[in-house]
Amino acid sequence: WNIPPVGTEFAVTGGIFHILTHAFMKGGAFIVVATLATVAIGERIADYKGLAKRSNFMAFSLTVLLFSLAGIPPLAGFASKVVLFSSPIMGTVQGAEWMIWLSVAGIINSAISLYYYARVVKYMYVDELEEGAPSEKLKLPRSMVAAVAICVVAVIGIANTASSFNPCHGNVPQLVEAVRRGVLLAGGLPMEFPTISL
Repeated sequence: WNIPPVGTEFAVTGGIFHILTHAFMKGGAFIVVATLATVAIGERIADYKGLAKRSNFMAFSLTVLLFSLAGIPPLAGFASKVVLFSSPIMGTVQGAEWMIWLSVAGIINSAISLYYYARVVKYMYVDELEEGAPSEKLKLPRSMVAAVAICVVAVIGIANTASSFNPCHGNVPQLVEAVRRGVLLAGGLPMEFPTISL
């Protein structure tokens, strides 16, 4: 049996990078939902109709976070998925070509998820408020707005600092430094970032 190397430096770094970016993307999306729940916006997709007219910042933030989850460039989700899906391809050895299909499956799933995320964006920007629904601007807790802003800045910042990383060269230290700069850009984190010897 020809068992491929699973824990390569590139694969482990790609996994850690995706976990980090996923924390900001998914965490930010859940914070948006929780923030809107505090002002009596429901948790159903239909409750987000016309949200852009009531809170443009929350609609924009949720759009950025959802598109990043789908892996749309130039957001952090795209950068982390490139690394994550490149590692099985680059780690493929003779007799283990099935690993390429692992990446293909991940890319197809990302494309499918875009449909569901785009539906939410359509509800927020294209669909009108339901008849009889309140239309005044939302007054949101500042702490929740700040938390959402940190996640959005991190998603954009991590993507921009990671743009210099070239996954074809497997330059792992450069990726780790890019992730560190992106996290620091998000604000509030200590200057000392833990280092990992891979």
